[in-house]
Amino acid sequence: MKGLLYKDFRILLTSYKKNAVLLLFVYALLAATSDIPYTLYILMFAVGLYVISTLSFDEQCKWDCYVRTMPVSPEEVIGAKYLLGLCIFLPCAVICLALSRILSADAPMEESLLTCAVLTMVTLLYYSFSLPLSIRYGSVKGRTAVLLAAVCLGCLLVPFRQSMHVLPQMTFSPVLLSAVMLAVGALAYLISWRVSTVIYAKKEY
Repeated sequence: MKGLLYKDFRILLTSYKKNAVLLLFVYALLAATSDIPYTLYILMFAVGLYVISTLSFDEQCKWDCYVRTMPVSPEEVIGAKYLLGLCIFLPCAVICLALSRILSADAPMEESLLTCAVLTMVTLLYYSFSLPLSIRYGSVKGRTAVLLAAVCLGCLLVPFRQSMHVLPQMTFSPVLLSAVMLAVGALAYLISWRVSTVIYAKKEY
């Protein structure tokens, strides 16, 4: 799996190194000038697209046909993609949290942690749904399917919007709530890995 991770990291460094630095600069500048430091967390979601882009590179060079001749299991091939995602999401979350604290030092630490946890969970949930579809249908069709599913889900959630006013009246420990949200995101990501592994193992090239 180390070799698979190294391959994907080399692809990303070669193709997106300058782009990643530019994204960090733009979002940091946007957060500083707009007085909304939490816009930094959009960066965490954006860099996750780099994981999907490795699937596009694999499709272009017919990597999946070649890797079938190597002594690696489908669990390792797909596991490398998901591990790559964690290697991108988690450091990015820490960087965004640190920068948001610098830009808004007066904000309560619990609020910053909760915001980071919420957006980390949302990012993990999105890619937990996106990666299996991208592996099954290809990177382009997979993204389209995810967007359509997100729109449908949003429409289904509209009737429940009236009940959202109850949440501010409830008291939760921010640290506990952050831990629960991170656990939900991690569990969804783990389930997604198992689903993607099954899809990849049955896929024909």
